[in-house]
Amino acid sequence: MSAGKTKRLPKVAPVSSLAYGKRNEGDWKSTLKLFVGEVSRLKEETDALKSTRIDLEASWQRVVEKMNILTDENCMSQHALQSLLDEERKKSLAVVKEKEDLLVKLKCADEECAAKAKEVRRLADMVEKEKIRHSVSVALHEKKMEEKEAQYRSELHLRDKRLEEMQNELEQQLRRQESELLEKDKLLEEERKRWRKWHEGYENEYSSDMHQIKGASCASRLSPEATMRFADISSGTPLMAHVPFSVPTDDDDDARNVSKKSRLEAARQQQRRINGKSKEDVTLISLSKLNDLQEHFPH
Repeated sequence: MSAGKTKRLPKVAPVSSLAYGKRNEGDWKSTLKLFVGEVSRLKEETDALKSTRIDLEASWQRVVEKMNILTDENCMSQHALQSLLDEERKKSLAVVKEKEDLLVKLKCADEECAAKAKEVRRLADMVEKEKIRHSVSVALHEKKMEEKEAQYRSELHLRDKRLEEMQNELEQQLRRQESELLEKDKLLEEERKRWRKWHEGYENEYSSDMHQIKGASCASRLSPEATMRFADISSGTPLMAHVPFSVPTDDDDDARNVSKKSRLEAARQQQRRINGKSKEDVTLISLSKLNDLQEHFPH
């Protein structure tokens, strides 16, 4: 701030004696007021200290009570710990005694184990000897079994060979029968063709005869000779309508085809039965021989 703007201090006038007396009177009152305030403050602090002391005494009393409780609990804990120590001491003595008993039993068990081990060694020696003897007998049995198995295999080979020959023979028979049936079918087809030709000729002849009969019936009205000729035709002509004959119809063809198929199927079934029976016989013989081997050489 500049010097022109600085505030000027007010001038203090000289204090008179009356004013001084009044000022001293004001200092006394303020001092008394301060004293009273200080006394009140000290009284409040004293009251606070009293209440604090009371609280401290109560806290100390509680602490003393807790200390007494803790002392009692400590005594009880010491008694309990002493009893536990006594029990543990008794248990340790019992364990020591049990350990001594177990050592005695262990010594007895060691002696028994030594005796058992000796017995086991003796039995192992016996088992080894028996195993050697059994292995020798098993080797002999296996040798005999191999010989018999070779014999059975040779027999089975011969039987299989015979079965194969029988099968070939049956197949040849089946082929011969099939060829015979084919030849019979060819003959039947030729016979059917001849019959159809004959039937067509017969129908043509029959139709021509019917025309002649119709012409004769028309002429019989004119002359008695035509009537006699019609009588001769109707009585003496060897018409095939009065001759009984067997006509091979389509049903007969179906029957022949069915019979041919049935014969082929019967031949095949017979061959299968023969093959199955031969195989069953060979299987039964093999099973019986294996059972005999198992009875002679039990495990």
